[in-house]
Amino acid sequence: MEIPVPKRPSFWQSVTFKLIIIGLLILIMLIPGAMIRNLISEREQTQLEVISEIGAKWGYGQTINGPIPENHEIGQICDHVHGADLYDLLVGLSISIF
Repeated sequence: MEIPVPKRPSFWQSVTFKLIIIGLLILIMLIPGAMIRNLISEREQTQLEVISEIGAKWGYGQTINGPIPENHEIGQICDHVHGADLYDLLVGLSISIF
């Protein structure tokens, strides 16, 4: 009576070969990810350059001129009020002035 000897699987069917193939596929799939990250960083840099260029061409200092309404009552009231109360007072008065 002979004892059956289990067949050893070929290298192409072994777990080692399958792990090597999976590792190679993972490394190959990292290449497009790196390319996409590089593209994103290039576009971010281009965006910053464009914002800076437009700001340099169009964002000169601005001066606002025009008539300033003068109300002597506000000056007299402001002499007696300080800090946050002054801000609240001016906000309330601006509604009635304009």
